Amino acid sequence: MKKIIRINIIAMITLFAISYLYGDGGNAIIVKYSSDGKYICKWGNKGNGDGAFYYPEGIAIDGKGNVYIADRSLSRIQKFDSNGKYLGKWGSHGSKDDQFDNPIGIALDGKGNIYVADCRNNRIQKYNSDGKFVNKLPISFSYPAKIAVDSKENLYVADEEGSQIHIFNQEGKLLSKWTGKFKEPISIAIDKKDNVYVADRKSSRIQQYNEKSKYLRELKNYEKEDGNFSGVIEIAIDNNKDIVYVLDWGSGRIHKFNSEGKFIGAWTRYGFKPEEISINPGSSIAIAVDNNGNVYIVETGECSCIINEGK
Repeated sequence: MKKIIRINIIAMITLFAISYLYGDGGNAIIVKYSSDGKYICKWGNKGNGDGAFYYPEGIAIDGKGNVYIADRSLSRIQKFDSNGKYLGKWGSHGSKDDQFDNPIGIALDGKGNIYVADCRNNRIQKYNSDGKFVNKLPISFSYPAKIAVDSKENLYVADEEGSQIHIFNQEGKLLSKWTGKFKEPISIAIDKKDNVYVADRKSSRIQQYNEKSKYLRELKNYEKEDGNFSGVIEIAIDNNKDIVYVLDWGSGRIHKFNSEGKFIGAWTRYGFKPEEISINPGSSIAIAVDNNGNVYIVETGECSCIINEGK
């Protein structure tokens, strides 16, 4: 069964796989249609109400398919089910526990705990699966933005300004620091084997390392002679199928690789057909994959969506 969904918000969430979604921009709502265009439902609005977004930039998905969105402008985290039903929120602007100042990165561990990179407060805040504050980990460098968690629940934090990756344990102890490998690491992801993928904005490339920081390979953009991507890039992992998704912000493409770095294919700006999908250059800013292989993209403009119905 195919479904058509419309998303109209200042920043939108997109899902990819077998059904279609279209955005007409500006109405700040999500409208759901059947494959023949019949209206089903809608949710969300532009603004600061429940289910609304102003500048979401971080996205993470738990084992039940619940979607968590970090909104850097509204200083809050919102939780939705896999169909966009609003489930709750937490956070407000400030520097106290359970407050944020420019939350961007968000990640989950195997137990469902949620970690939020509270950038301007220079810390990582930890929550349980119900969104209850657990503790905070002060960060010694400025502006921690993107984070990932390995199988041992160690935190990997991308230090964009310092061109490093910092690794902390649950107590906030610095375990390791990867230096000299990056120019401007903007995004980080970890697969089920604890291989680490780092997107470097300044060099426009994706590098893969093992957990001991040994360089394994570079993921190449095979549509360009130099193998580089076109700008700010984000990474997401489908651990069930060992697929690495790379969101190429500059070109509006999504590139697919296997865990060995082999290029599988790409979704262009116009997708499989022009009427089916539109990944917009400069507006697609984050990506995540759920356990069913659905791919979610956060956009700051119009967006399109394909949902894997498993049929």
